[in-house]
Amino acid sequence: MKAQRREIQINIDPYLQDHHFQGNVIFPCVEAVETIAKTVKTDYPEINIHQIINARFDKFLYISPETNLLTAFMDAIQDDTGNLVATLLTKTSKQTTITRYIEHARIVFPMAPFNVEKFNFSSISALQGEPFQVDRERIYKELVPFGPLFQNICDHLLVTQYGAIATIQAPNVSIQKELGSPFPLDASFHAACVWAQRFEHIVAFPVGFEKRIILNKTHAGDKYITRIIPREKKENYLFFDIWIYDHQGNLYESIRGVKMRDVSGGQLKPPHWIVLPKSVDTQRSFIEIPQIPL
Repeated sequence: MKAQRREIQINIDPYLQDHHFQGNVIFPCVEAVETIAKTVKTDYPEINIHQIINARFDKFLYISPETNLLTAFMDAIQDDTGNLVATLLTKTSKQTTITRYIEHARIVFPMAPFNVEKFNFSSISALQGEPFQVDRERIYKELVPFGPLFQNICDHLLVTQYGAIATIQAPNVSIQKELGSPFPLDASFHAACVWAQRFEHIVAFPVGFEKRIILNKTHAGDKYITRIIPREKKENYLFFDIWIYDHQGNLYESIRGVKMRDVSGGQLKPPHWIVLPKSVDTQRSFIEIPQIPL
C-alpha cells in the first residue's frame, strides 16, 4: 500500500518560543505527536488516537522566531498488521532541483486496543532510596533551561537511584488539544532529564517511546503528579517508564519505554552540583517495578 501524503498547516503559537535548545526554538515532540494525532482523527476517524506505540523523534524541527504558520506534511500508511503508521515531515530548505523531505516524528496507532498496565497509586507514589531535592528554579536555570511556559515542574523534584517524583502543572494556556495539555508529559521528560544528569552524568532528551495510552486528558490550569521509573540502559540510550496521576490517585497517562539520549553530541554537560559520583552510587539505578493491577 502506498503512503498517503497530505499537506498540513501548523499554527506556531507564541508559547512555543519558550521551547528552545542551544539557542534555537524547537517544535516539542509532544506537539509533534499532537499534530499527527489531530490529522489522523480527521482523516481516519475510526482510529483510537489515545493509544500510540513505537514513537520516534529522529530530527529536530526548528522554528524561526518570526514564524507563526508552518507548512508540513503527514504520511500515513497501514503496515502488514493493519496498524496505521503516521509520519510528520517538512521539505528541506536547501536549494536543489530534487525535492527532499526531513522526517521529524513517526508514531504508530495500533488497530487492536491493548491493555493498560496500572499500578496502585500508593506504591508508585512511594520513592525508595535517599531523596535528593532539586528546586524548580535551579532545574530551569541550570538543568533544563526552557522559557517560562515550559517550566512546569512545581516547587521541587525528588530523585533517588530508583526514580523521580514531582508535582507538575498544565499552565493556563487556552489551547484545544486532542490529546490533552502537552505540558504535563513535557514536564515529565524534564524530570527524567534531571535523573539522567544526576545518576548517568548525561543531559538526555526524549527521542521516542514504546507505548503511550491516555486514559484521561490533562487540562489547562490543573496540577498532576508524575512518577519516573528508570528501566534500563542500552548502549547510549536510557529507558524510562512514566505515569501521570491526579492528586486523587486517578491515572491519566501511562508512557512506557521512553527512550532518551544525549542529543548535543557531548557538548552539554551536567553541572557539578547535580552529579552523584559513581563511587557514591553503590545501588543499582535501573530496577524492575512489580506490576500491581488495580
